[in-house]
Amino acid sequence: MKQRGFLKSVGIITLITILGKLLGFGRETFMAAYFGTSYEADVFYVASVIPNILFAAVGMAITTGMIPLYIEARNRDKQLANEQVGALSMLFILITLVLTTVSFLFTPQLFRLIAPGFTDHPEYIELGVKLTRIMLPVAVFLVLTSIAKGILNANKKFFSPAAVPLANNLVIILSIILLTNFYGIYGVTIGTLVGGIAQFLVQYPSLRPYNVKLNTNFKKHKQYIKDSIYMFFPVIISGITFQFMEVFNRVIASGLEEGSISALNYAMKLMYLPLSVLLMSLITVFYPNLVEAAQENMDRFFKLFWKGFMTIAVATIPFMVVMIIGSYPLIEFIFKRGVFDANDTFMTSSAFFYYSIGLVFIALREFIVRSFLALKQSKVVMYTSIVAVITNIIISYSLSQIMGHTGVALGTSISFMLQLLILLTVLNKKSTLDKKQSSAYFIDLLKLALLFAVPFGLAQWVYNVGVSEMDSTLVQLSILTAVVFLLFAITAYSLRVQQFITLVNMGIKKVKK
Repeated sequence: MKQRGFLKSVGIITLITILGKLLGFGRETFMAAYFGTSYEADVFYVASVIPNILFAAVGMAITTGMIPLYIEARNRDKQLANEQVGALSMLFILITLVLTTVSFLFTPQLFRLIAPGFTDHPEYIELGVKLTRIMLPVAVFLVLTSIAKGILNANKKFFSPAAVPLANNLVIILSIILLTNFYGIYGVTIGTLVGGIAQFLVQYPSLRPYNVKLNTNFKKHKQYIKDSIYMFFPVIISGITFQFMEVFNRVIASGLEEGSISALNYAMKLMYLPLSVLLMSLITVFYPNLVEAAQENMDRFFKLFWKGFMTIAVATIPFMVVMIIGSYPLIEFIFKRGVFDANDTFMTSSAFFYYSIGLVFIALREFIVRSFLALKQSKVVMYTSIVAVITNIIISYSLSQIMGHTGVALGTSISFMLQLLILLTVLNKKSTLDKKQSSAYFIDLLKLALLFAVPFGLAQWVYNVGVSEMDSTLVQLSILTAVVFLLFAITAYSLRVQQFITLVNMGIKKVKK
């Protein structure tokens, strides 16, 4: 993809994603205003984990794993590729229906397993079982949504998949506004189910021209299905292990003070904002190009990988600095209203601080995972994910005994950092680049460290000296953001960071036109 086309795709996806995330934070703001960090909110978030742990991992495997397989099959025979994807999709839907039915039958046991801290509160368990059963059917539509996203992204059609959160969040917001006063937390739960259906429907018009039809010709496409499962299985296991990490974090939090689960949830949702708005847009557009490069020339693949790695790191760092320094005013500005009080603000902002430390590691981990999938090295992703989750369990539990719920957030950041370092080490051993190029990349890493340290140190000083004492939270955040981005730009230009300079030059040319 040409650079101009690449940036155009990233720009449009980012714009759509921003709209979706604005609605997403509208959703979380309404949730916080109506329910705060109450037991109902805690139960709702635990109940939503069960469909996610069972099917979000499958969805991720379908979306990311389908792209290299579909591109390879399409290059040989487009019509046959569509038939193969149709058969594979039907298989996943049937499996999902079976798992949904089993989960419905054993919901009480699953809920108690995920939230043992609720055992002394039978009313929590009763409510959680009801909410979970309402949400479970969404799993089928999560799988359909993932299939559609995989097919469209493989064909470099990024816009309707990017609109998925837009539809989902709009439906949930409407459910909070229209149904909560009548049905309480059940209204939000119904909205979550309908929102899941809307995620697929918003992509359907874009999917139709590709003529991918569900079919049960499993025997005819046996080899393709076998190869796909061989590719998908490690990705599914990897996804499930990370879902279990979230579950274990909530298990820990359920035994801490009331509101810990909700505080961690609100903090994580906010932390993921820059990741899902700009960074996932970059990753989404890079991924099909990485797949094509891996199938053509390994030198091209590794050069493209490093370009993507540096671009994502450079894009992440200024957001990370703002989030760490401004953790309290950010939470106060976004959430402190309604029943969300000063204590809720403190609990959520302290968790947000430690989650923000891991932002760059999470972003780069997402990118390098897709790089391994482009190489069809899904087992490496699986093994490193298992190591990261085990590390998270040990560290998060240990730190929670000392730091409370903030220890869970810090443990999560550390586990993402560990997996990133392991994956980088493994990928470096596969590199086909010469020593000169490798040395240049090492220098790039040193530049990244300075890109964080210099703006962070100076911006923290400016914030402490005068900004933090200002009465208006919005003014605090505005000045802090301006200072951080200015310092970042000066540092990046002084260090001659190529990705930053290229973007600036392209912006100047655009303005001159």
